[in-house]
Amino acid sequence: MRVRTTALGALVMLTFLAFTVACGRTVEPRLQVEAAWARPTAGGSSHAGGGMGNVGAVYFTLANGGGAPDRLIGVTTRVAEVAEIHQTRVQDGVARMVPVPEGVIVPPGERVVFGPGSYHVMLMGLRRPLRPGDRFTMTLSFEQSDSITVNVEVRQ
Repeated sequence: MRVRTTALGALVMLTFLAFTVACGRTVEPRLQVEAAWARPTAGGSSHAGGGMGNVGAVYFTLANGGGAPDRLIGVTTRVAEVAEIHQTRVQDGVARMVPVPEGVIVPPGERVVFGPGSYHVMLMGLRRPLRPGDRFTMTLSFEQSDSITVNVEVRQ
């Protein structure tokens, strides 16, 4: 009788665990950041003060391997006073880099390319020049997912 009670208890426990996992499971985004890089900036002593005129840009690809969308909502890095999500838009034949305060949605199973002439992270108030071969970290914040810190390589 004891074996039968233990087996029944185990079956009830397994059923409860399976039900809990199935009911609590949500389809979540699975984000990856690929090939983060920045362009070199002009050197000079003007970078030492970190003025807002000293700018750079970071490029990468965001891939969502999950089953739900997510949104990139913010960026931080120690190499600049301000890091913003921007997009290049052509208006009246002039390319303008404009902030995207609402962030960028990454649909499930899709990739969003942050590249020259498109989305990018604008670094303003650089604390130092970005030279080829330099590396720095940047943290991306998302609406649903945990933040991701990436290594950025400065290259031509």
